[in-house]
Amino acid sequence: MPDANAMKRIVQYFALGLLVQGCAGGGALIQHSETAPPPGKLIAINGCKLHLDCEGSGSPAVILCPGTGEFSFDWDLVQHKIAKRTRVCSYDRAGYAWSDMSPDFERFGSAAENLHELLLKAGVKPPYILVGHGMGALYMRDYQRRYGEQVVGMVLVDPTPEEDHQVQMSGNTVSLIDMADHDLAAWPVRLFPPSQTTPPPALDAAPAQTPPPFDRLPEKLQQERRWAFDRFAGEVKGLTDQQSLAIMESQRANFIELYNLRHDPQTALRDLPLVVLSRGLDTTPEIRQMQDELAHLSRNTRHIVAKKCGTQIQLEDPDLVVKAVLGVLKETSGHTGGR
Repeated sequence: MPDANAMKRIVQYFALGLLVQGCAGGGALIQHSETAPPPGKLIAINGCKLHLDCEGSGSPAVILCPGTGEFSFDWDLVQHKIAKRTRVCSYDRAGYAWSDMSPDFERFGSAAENLHELLLKAGVKPPYILVGHGMGALYMRDYQRRYGEQVVGMVLVDPTPEEDHQVQMSGNTVSLIDMADHDLAAWPVRLFPPSQTTPPPALDAAPAQTPPPFDRLPEKLQQERRWAFDRFAGEVKGLTDQQSLAIMESQRANFIELYNLRHDPQTALRDLPLVVLSRGLDTTPEIRQMQDELAHLSRNTRHIVAKKCGTQIQLEDPDLVVKAVLGVLKETSGHTGGR
């Protein structure tokens, strides 16, 4: 049985769905205490300030949502190219990079609500093309579920399906959406895999060397990423077990709703232009099948496999992402809203 601190780290890793590979890569760990200036604006909404970085002009506006453990500038290789054709904005969710922690960060739905208020306050008017990577695709799907009249197209970049958020329970791999209330209440003792004796590493600092493919970013952004990851690690380490449990409970409830919507033709995306980009490397038939199901959310859809890419398609093949977004833009120009 691991010690109490180790157990807490396991809770924190699962509660935020942290991409452990984002802090891998070896080398000595270094601390970054200086705050880099934000490239965009800090806008006060719902009791906190969130960072929004916009460029270009035109409509529909493209909204870029990073995955878990990722930041607004991870879209850098994509954003500048899209900005040549229309307005495009990337942002940091509450607790990421320059954005404050939201008072209600435990609620999964607060991300969509905060983004809605953020765009409104910033004067970024709908309609929108929503682009989400990994877990960010779930946030964008939740936004579309809540504010569908504002959305005219979507691009999901190696999207995380609802049932892919998994833990070990009694030696078996179990999806979060299949867990019962008493299973969550027993976390973390009953869910800790009996065969695992080494807990996840402590989130103390970013690695001195930026791991691939994040090393494709400009050097300045690599430095900012190390600073941002240090801050992110501090936020994760500060979570209490009660907060972590609240995050998981909220994620499960919302994942179940999104899963049910995904399998109900009456509440899917109908003819909304949709592109799903899947990684070709480091994947499984199960993940490919789930992402193919996501592509069938709409009758107007394309599913493209980036054969030479891992999960970070926006860094490994940014032109493919740009092409997908501009294709949706061409199809939706002149539209005023979805649903």
